[in-house]
Order: sequence, then C-alpha cells, then structure tokens
Amino acid sequence: STPRPSPALLARPRQSWSTHLGPKTLPIRALARNERIELLQKLAKHLTDKEAGDIAGALADLPLALHLAGSFLHKYRNDVSAQVYLDQLQSDYILEHAALKGRGTEQLPTKHDVCVAKTFAMSYDQLDQQDAIDAIGVSLLALSACFAPGIPIPRALLLKTIRDDENEIDPLDISDGLSRLVELGLIETQQEEDLVLHRLLCAFVQQMPCMDAKAQRNVETTLRDEAYRINNSGLPAGLQAWQAHLRFVTDRAIVNEDKMTANLC
Repeated sequence: STPRPSPALLARPRQSWSTHLGPKTLPIRALARNERIELLQKLAKHLTDKEAGDIAGALADLPLALHLAGSFLHKYRNDVSAQVYLDQLQSDYILEHAALKGRGTEQLPTKHDVCVAKTFAMSYDQLDQQDAIDAIGVSLLALSACFAPGIPIPRALLLKTIRDDENEIDPLDISDGLSRLVELGLIETQQEEDLVLHRLLCAFVQQMPCMDAKAQRNVETTLRDEAYRINNSGLPAGLQAWQAHLRFVTDRAIVNEDKMTANLC
C-alpha cells in the first residue's frame, strides 16, 4: 500500500513519500522573515510589514497558522484589527481562537484540516501509550511543555527531567522516545543538541491528559538541581544557555509558595 504522510506535515514538513522506497526524511528550511510576511500579506493585503512580522512571530511561523491567520484577517478586516488580533494571541487559550479553528478559511491548498488543534491531534494520537517507547515519548512531550514555549531546550537538560522512582529507565529507550516525537513532527531539533516545542504545540499538549503535577515537579526539581550544580562549580555562565527556562518555570511556580519555589527564586 502507498505510505501515508504524517498529519503534522503543515506543522513541520519533513518527509518525501514514494510508493516504492517508503518515507525518507529530508531537511526542510524554515521560512525566512520576508517569506512569512509575504505569505500573510498575500492573504491579507492590508497588513503592514510590521503587523505581518509581529503576527508571524506570535504564531512562531507555523505555516498552517499563518495561512489561517491571513485568511481570518482578510475576511474580518473591517471587524478585527491587526493589533486586536495580536492581543488575542497572547491568551493561554490561543488554540481556541476562531482563526486557528479555521473560521474565515474555506479550503487549504493541501486539503488538510483547517483546525490547528485537530492537525496536532492526528500526530499525537499516533502515540500508543501501551508501547514502552511511545509512552516515554508522551512523557517527554509533557515535560517539554513545562519549559518556556518556543525557546530551545538543551537536549541533555530535557533528558534529565524524565525519571521513574520505581524503575530505572534505559537511556536508549529515552533516546528512542525522543526520536519518535521528532518523526511525528511534535518536537523539532536544532543542531542536534537543542529541542524546540512550538508555542502552539505547547498550548495543545498542556490540554492533554499527559500533563500532570508530576511533570511540572520533575522539571522544577531538575532545573533547581542543575542551577545549584552550575553555580557551585564556580562557572555560573553555563546557566545562561537556559536561564530563560529557569525564569519561566520559576514564574509559574510562584503561586505554590512552597520550599521548591523559594529554591527556584
């Protein structure tokens, strides 16, 4: 049978498909700034370069989201200004925005679903939690969603957050679980060492059952321990690589008002 492409192709196009050789991974370059602006302005011609650039930044350049945003702003240009739309994108419930559910868009060029969350779900649902590797992948996805969205996470730091108090986890299984997420387009690698969870994917994962207090606590514990280790080494500059994550996690922990919060602060 003909192999079917990953449902997340619009989120992260990675593969070329052949009926004879099967799927093979190909590197796909990110849209350049002028291409993002051009895409939005092609759909919503009234947008200025700055407005289009700001919207592309807020949507982290996800092609599907840019298409939906441009279509929405064109259709409702007399009702929703670019600034109002930008303000709405700052909500924690960004995936609930009418634009990202396809309002104002009749058909995508690729015939994909016009709902961002549904597109993500098609990839997420391919993870079988009865499978040991996929289960690790789900855990890593939840842990990734506890970091600052859209900001590169050092691979070694993320892998330190996964732990099982009862059983030792094979490091190779962890690596395979991470590879599974990459294959499904649910997480992106940068220079083989850093990992990035797209802001919209982060919002999606935070709504999934895999998100729980344990994932958040594991990330808090790891960042606390690593920060102390680096500071005590006498070379605190090493902390700069992920200081943004430490600040983000600390800000989210403030409401707990417990010892962990104090240590993070």
